[in-house]
Amino acid sequence: MRLIRILPAISIIATLLFATPVNAAGTQAAISIHDVAHFNPTTFSFPGGGAFSFRPGTVSVSQGGTVTWTNNGYDQHTVTSYTTKTTFNFEGVNVQLPVPDGQFDSGIQAPIQSGQSWSLNTAALSPGDYHYFCQIHPWMQALLHVARSTGSTSASVSIDHHQGSTTQFFSGSASWGFLPRDLQVKKGTQVAVTNNGLFPHTFSSFTISVPVTEGYKTLIIPISDGVFNETIVPGQSWTLDTSALNTGTYTYACLFHPWMKGALTVS
Repeated sequence: MRLIRILPAISIIATLLFATPVNAAGTQAAISIHDVAHFNPTTFSFPGGGAFSFRPGTVSVSQGGTVTWTNNGYDQHTVTSYTTKTTFNFEGVNVQLPVPDGQFDSGIQAPIQSGQSWSLNTAALSPGDYHYFCQIHPWMQALLHVARSTGSTSASVSIDHHQGSTTQFFSGSASWGFLPRDLQVKKGTQVAVTNNGLFPHTFSSFTISVPVTEGYKTLIIPISDGVFNETIVPGQSWTLDTSALNTGTYTYACLFHPWMKGALTVS
């Protein structure tokens, strides 16, 4: 699964992004890592997940008509029918995920690429409702209604998740990040970095970034410079002792989710 890879905390983040706290005591400071803070394991949904979506979510066509899905995003996707869901463990959380039922499937071996389309002739389907999802991003779920003989003989669905920028990647990522994003401390301060999210993250300094083409975008990926580089699992903390650092500004990011970036200034 890609960069999943998506919250209500956005308003808090927006406020903090414009603040630059200064650690006056020069002894302790804290950074909190946030990601999918409000995750719904029943529906496998999360704020920001709507950036990946089938639009419209419900489409109707007459039996024998054709439905065409077009990938207008930059990732790969599938259109896979399902009837039931089963429980899987996802990053330590039990979630209900759809199980393919074989009624129709665009295929996981050759997924729908960015800019490509896949069409389904509904002649072999009985009138009724058919749920479907993307096997690569299983929170993407939608409904196809096949009518008996009335209605449209063709329909179109857009597979879309291109609302993000080259630094943000996708719209839901705006709520993933380090709080505060920019922090100023005195040399010698102990900076505790706590993972309050549901996914593992890294706290990694970087000096340079490299461009990587992903679909229709060129994404900017940070490369760790090794000054500090720590993986922090959910619920755990790691402390950076700034007495070992030179004064100056250190940019950092999560290497697993490289849109999560920040800056630490040591004075």
